[in-house]
Amino acid sequence: MSSAFWILSDLTAQLAMSVYIFLFAAAIYLRYKHPNRERPYKVPFGNYGMWVIGVSGIVASLCMILIGYFPPAQINIGNIVFYELFLIMGFIIFYAIPILLYKFRKCSWRSPSHPVA
Repeated sequence: MSSAFWILSDLTAQLAMSVYIFLFAAAIYLRYKHPNRERPYKVPFGNYGMWVIGVSGIVASLCMILIGYFPPAQINIGNIVFYELFLIMGFIIFYAIPILLYKFRKCSWRSPSHPVA
């Protein structure tokens, strides 16, 4: 039971870290797309500082995702191939679900108050 909990917790952490990768990339992108917008918080040293923070955040998130593929010695995971395939397939499936929902959405699902995306 503890190994199943560990695998699911690891998959959850990897999905959360992947969202942070998108957030750091979006911060860099928005700094250039809307450079003159008033922001409640400013990163020191302008665009250079944003690149340093953004890239270091992306690298740290990638490292955390990669660390998740090494199971701890204290928990009996069983077959390491199953463990890693479960994480890879879970990652792909949980990212494919919203993409497929968006691709095959119906017009009736849209709110009339929101513009068409």
